[in-house]
Amino acid sequence: SSTGWNWGNPDIIWRNGKNCTGSADTVIDNAGKLIAANAYWQGKLLHIPGVTSETFLTTASGEQVTKSHFKIIECIDNPSDPQGIVQQGIVVQGPDGTTYTFNQIKSYYNGKAALKDPIVRTRLLMITKIKDRFNNEVNYNYDANGQLAGISSSDGREITIAYLSDQVQASAHGRTWIYTPSNVTLPDGRKWVY
Repeated sequence: SSTGWNWGNPDIIWRNGKNCTGSADTVIDNAGKLIAANAYWQGKLLHIPGVTSETFLTTASGEQVTKSHFKIIECIDNPSDPQGIVQQGIVVQGPDGTTYTFNQIKSYYNGKAALKDPIVRTRLLMITKIKDRFNNEVNYNYDANGQLAGISSSDGREITIAYLSDQVQASAHGRTWIYTPSNVTLPDGRKWVY
C-alpha cells in the first residue's frame, strides 16, 4: 500500500507476489497519462554467480527462458504474508539439468527516484536449494531477518553463520572464519586485510 508501489492490475503484476507468473503492467500516472511497463520494470534477472546473469524472456508459448537455456519450470505458492499476499518462489532448470530453487523473498526500498513518487522497490528471490541431476542437494537456510544462517548438503557437510554486532562468523567442521569490515580472520589466526 506504499505510494508508488500500488500500480497496475493486482492479478498479474509482480508486486502482488506474482514473482513467477507475473510481470509489470502499463499504468496511468497522476496526470492521467499512460506509462509503459518498460519505464519502471526491468524484468526478471537470473543471477547465479560464476554461471549466468541474464534476463528471462517469454516465448510465444508463455515459457520463461534465458538466452543460454535456463528456464522456469515451476512456480511455488507460499503461505500468505501478514498483508494476505501469497509470494511466489521460482524453480529454474539449467541446460545441464541442475535445478535452482529461489524461495527466500526479500523486498526493499533501493533509494532510487521513481516516475510517480520517490519510492523504488527491489525484490530479490534468494536461493534456497540447488539440486543436480544425480539428486545431490545443497540447501540454504535463512533466519527470521532474512539473513543467510546456514548451508547444508545432502552428504552431511554444513556451514553455520552467526551475525554479531561488528562481525560475521562462518563455521564448518569445528573451524571458524571471522569477517569484519576491514579483515578476515582465518581459523589458524592469520588475517586477510582489505
